Amino acid sequence: TRRAAAPVAVLPIGPVPSAELELVEDVIAALLGARALRLPEVPLQPALFDRARGQYDADRLLELLFETLPDQALRIVGVLDADMFAAGRTFVFGYAHLRDGVAVYSLARLREEWYGRTPDEEKQRARSYRALAHELGHTFGNPHCEDDGCVMHAVSQVESLDALGPSYCEPCMRRVRRGVEIAPGTAEGRFQRA
Repeated sequence: TRRAAAPVAVLPIGPVPSAELELVEDVIAALLGARALRLPEVPLQPALFDRARGQYDADRLLELLFETLPDQALRIVGVLDADMFAAGRTFVFGYAHLRDGVAVYSLARLREEWYGRTPDEEKQRARSYRALAHELGHTFGNPHCEDDGCVMHAVSQVESLDALGPSYCEPCMRRVRRGVEIAPGTAEGRFQRA
């Protein structure tokens, strides 16, 4: 029999609506067959903010997540409700490392209001789902995928996020399944985080 997957830690960074955290838990269960381990909210610290840009630094956020990753967790996902950037990019919806099991995404640009449009909760939830699936996919070693229908296809603006397929193509799914099977406490699991 197959053992249950290790949990995926979920860290709210600053205030995040509870409905969003519940969506994250649902996505983790549906995509990975894992339960979520919700961690207590941590503040959006000034050290994570780039004053000149008026945005939070995604690389610094990933460092915070790496330091917070519980030993028993398979991965950790940070969720915030503030705009982010990464080096060389104007903004990012989410950000992740391919090897160390940490990912973050922001609600800010997933909302229609960001673009001066009427709020659309269903559209925002679909965007959150795709952004989370995409960033989680990176934590399992998936690069951007050439398959237009795969959730790992490259994203550059909100329209390309909306156009993503909702699931992984077969090769990307194989990497995810393999990663889920590696327990965090095993030699291989520890190696992946080194």
